[in-house]
Amino acid sequence: MREEDFHLKTPVDCREGIRVVNVEMYYDIAEIGLNSRPVLSGLNLFIPCGSKVGILGKSRAGKSTLLGLMARLLQPTSGVILWDGVPLNEVRA
Repeated sequence: MREEDFHLKTPVDCREGIRVVNVEMYYDIAEIGLNSRPVLSGLNLFIPCGSKVGILGKSRAGKSTLLGLMARLLQPTSGVILWDGVPLNEVRA
């Protein structure tokens, strides 16, 4: 691979940032006989454009779940994630 292949060719268009508004996330674990508990509950977060953020926490605190939500691999049980004021599930790449 060439060195230029490791760099973004064009920056992502971002005016405001990512806003997480009152997000809750439950995993449906009833089929294995366990009571569902929230992985994330009432999460509010704002990440301005161009920011670098570290996500720290104990094991099973919801770090991977948050990243899965932001990558659109998961859908929140309630609440919304916004990219420049647009719900993330409506953003087209």
